[in-house]
Amino acid sequence: MHRDLSVEPAASPALRSRPGAGGGTTAGDQTGDSVVVAGTFGDDVITAAGAGPQVRVTGLAAIVTTRGSDPALDNLQVDTKAGNDSVSVTGSTNELIGFTFS
Repeated sequence: MHRDLSVEPAASPALRSRPGAGGGTTAGDQTGDSVVVAGTFGDDVITAAGAGPQVRVTGLAAIVTTRGSDPALDNLQVDTKAGNDSVSVTGSTNELIGFTFS
């Protein structure tokens, strides 16, 4: 279940998903949540960067930010699709959320 899902204006395309309790808190909700980021069929250069309480995925049309995740329960999956893709995982991403890519 995703909580507090919102899209920012087109001038700054971003998708913010707060898998945790919402309401501005960074605490988790103790239930498993999943966020799936879909790449393109072209050549993508994607970065998942963890810092502070959030993980930000950049390199696609939308910037996806997760906050308030339960590292042992929640999962962020990047589906790169076809193409010659590059995925970089930096900072504290793996400590903040379960991360996979395919």
